[in-house]
Amino acid sequence: MVTPVQRHELLIHLLSKGLSQRSACRWSGLSRSAARYRLRQVVRDDQALAGHSILALVTAV
Repeated sequence: MVTPVQRHELLIHLLSKGLSQRSACRWSGLSRSAARYRLRQVVRDDQALAGHSILALVTAV
């Protein structure tokens, strides 16, 4: 199973190789509207992981 983050990374890779957004979306199976969507969950996950690591340090003492 491919996550949304992996699909966006694939799209960015295809765009860097010179494909148009339309071609890259068609090839990867990602809709063009989803390709333009800015991912927000990654930031939330990073913040949550940082909070858990801080909590783990505090409880380990």
